[in-house]
Amino acid sequence: MSEMIPAGQGKLLVLTPVNPVAGADFQVTQPIRTRWRVMSVKFVFTASAGVADRIMNLQFIAAGMIVVEMNARAVITASEVWTVTYMYSGVYVPTTGGRVVTGGMPENMLVNDSMVITSRVGNIQAGDQISDVAILVEEWMEPLA
Repeated sequence: MSEMIPAGQGKLLVLTPVNPVAGADFQVTQPIRTRWRVMSVKFVFTASAGVADRIMNLQFIAAGMIVVEMNARAVITASEVWTVTYMYSGVYVPTTGGRVVTGGMPENMLVNDSMVITSRVGNIQAGDQISDVAILVEEWMEPLA
């Protein structure tokens, strides 16, 4: 990759991966030859009736190593539905009902190809469900050599 800070404006994308199976975290792998400025990550978490407190975390993983981990600072208990949002702006994101928690993330977070973005829910239960994942990125494509 020629330089870390891309020149010019990138293309805005909203990534909407398929919902994971119940009891699993979501995961998105960045395509090769791209750079992303990650602007926000949002998902809905529906806790099952299991009696465990869930802790919301967001991780960025490169080459199998966690390089950044963010906590949304909320404990979600059984049978609750929360909208979980990570962003650097600190702007409130309105939702239609339910509970909302916002976690911070580094501003101008530029990531190179093959980065993995994943939720990591502490104490996730078999019936818990993550849905409606939306990741807002600004993307630049690397030219072919």
